[in-house]
Amino acid sequence: MNLGSIDPQRIAQIRADLEKEFYKPVGRKAIEQVLPGVPIRSNALIELTKLNGVRVTINPELIELLEETPDTVITMATGRKYLVKESMREIRDKCVEYQQEILRGVQG
Repeated sequence: MNLGSIDPQRIAQIRADLEKEFYKPVGRKAIEQVLPGVPIRSNALIELTKLNGVRVTINPELIELLEETPDTVITMATGRKYLVKESMREIRDKCVEYQQEILRGVQG
């Protein structure tokens, strides 16, 4: 089996499954151990700003719920919550950009 031909969406699903299993972000090294030789996108996260001004990156595929209370609360599939400065619309736009990037990678 040529690991370089694995569908990028399948790789993303494996990563999401690993993150759900261990309740913490899975780093590049862990994924490379599971899928040696498979290219990994370095920008598989979206960047947001916590209320205290700290910049964080999260995996948009693990977002389960967005709420504006009026601060934006992100609930991850792991149960972890983040309070961020960005609006729901801004986060949705970043998630759409992320998905478009995946599709561009698959198509070409």
